Amino acid sequence: MDVIDINSALVEEKRPPIYTAMKYWGKKPHNIWREYIKRYTPENGLCLDPFAGSAMSAFEGVKAGKKVIAFDINPLTSFFIEVLSAEYDFSLFKASAEKIIAEVVNDNVYNQFFKTKCRHCGNEQAVIQNTKWNRGEIFEIGIICEKCNSSKYIAAPNSTDINNSVDQKNINLCYWFPDRPFHASPSFSASFIRNIGGNHFYNIWTRRNLYIISKIFSLILAETNSNVKKLLLMSYIKTIHLCSKMSVPRRQAANRDFSTSWGRAAYLCSSRQMEMNPLLLFFGNCFGKQSVDSAMRSSLEYIGKRPKLLYIDKANDNATFFL
Repeated sequence: MDVIDINSALVEEKRPPIYTAMKYWGKKPHNIWREYIKRYTPENGLCLDPFAGSAMSAFEGVKAGKKVIAFDINPLTSFFIEVLSAEYDFSLFKASAEKIIAEVVNDNVYNQFFKTKCRHCGNEQAVIQNTKWNRGEIFEIGIICEKCNSSKYIAAPNSTDINNSVDQKNINLCYWFPDRPFHASPSFSASFIRNIGGNHFYNIWTRRNLYIISKIFSLILAETNSNVKKLLLMSYIKTIHLCSKMSVPRRQAANRDFSTSWGRAAYLCSSRQMEMNPLLLFFGNCFGKQSVDSAMRSSLEYIGKRPKLLYIDKANDNATFFL
């Protein structure tokens, strides 16, 4: 069969929810990738991607009607393929996610360190959506109050907020957390270690955020339904980087006081940091606009079918898939 080469510009289309829900470095334009697969893979041929990354090429190959072999040294590739190819029961996922969220909402640590007094109506149970730090001191907090018309606004920290920012170092971490030192790598420079507050992986989060994400992780591991557990873990993976000290507050001109800047091409830790509320992030990554729910709802319609997976190899904790 003669192949007519692509010799004109291909324009990237808007990404569907199946891809906007997956955060991965260097993700290629999905529709352009599909055009190359359609053009250069024989009609009954096989598409191979040994560096599959976000697994976008695998799903685009299936959408193009091809059989695909996909794998990567990064275990997240296998994880993405398994999650996005699974059957989706929204009611089961919703019930499990809401149970986890309710457990954290009722946690004493959460209520002490993520609540503040509304500056407008005096509600003592207003939620701290984010806390902004500069060289180890808080200078601004984002507040959500469901009992007044102000609803969502920025304010200076009060004395309780400041005391809690200091007292959080005494929080008892009763759930598993990564208690290992950083690897010897140029990524963990002296500047990074200074700004992050130490040379262990747990230093990547403030103490209160580490407590909340470790509790959420513990609750996810207790889930007995394997499909639901994977969905919850994907929501969790989408959460933990955004609530780390590596998140940077946007400048005032951006007019986006409630979202962090994460468009970095390298790992870094600035002296200015944005401490996001992990529970609110987890909720949004379960049910929000770019959530696991939105990805799962759209994946069947977008791909055209649930890919049938065949495990070719599971060496080194990674899997090679035939789709």
